[in-house]
Amino acid sequence: MDFPSGWKVANQPDAVVAVALRYENTTYVLLGLTVPQVASPHGPAVESTRRSFRALTDQAALGVQPARVLLVTLDQTMTGQQFVQRYPSTVPVEQVFIMNGIEAGAALPRGTVLKRVVSGVGK
Repeated sequence: MDFPSGWKVANQPDAVVAVALRYENTTYVLLGLTVPQVASPHGPAVESTRRSFRALTDQAALGVQPARVLLVTLDQTMTGQQFVQRYPSTVPVEQVFIMNGIEAGAALPRGTVLKRVVSGVGK
């Protein structure tokens, strides 16, 4: 794979796995970058995936809405636990702590910007 002058690519892969699919009036191109040793054994799985591509009809999957994340700027000092109580999310509390890189007892100063999930995720 050639890159424009000035580009630097660490551990440049040697193999590109590409699958092009046409469905109705849209063409989908799926690309993967890897090394040949990894690409070769997975050829049958890639082909199986290509052959299984079809319209999604599962109502449970069609009803999933994307998660919406809001940024909250703390107006006062609080702990992680106080944050999740004051600003509830639609994901488990543990996920809120992980996505913000905080712990329940962590002291969060006023002005800290944190994320909360307010919709989606299987609703």
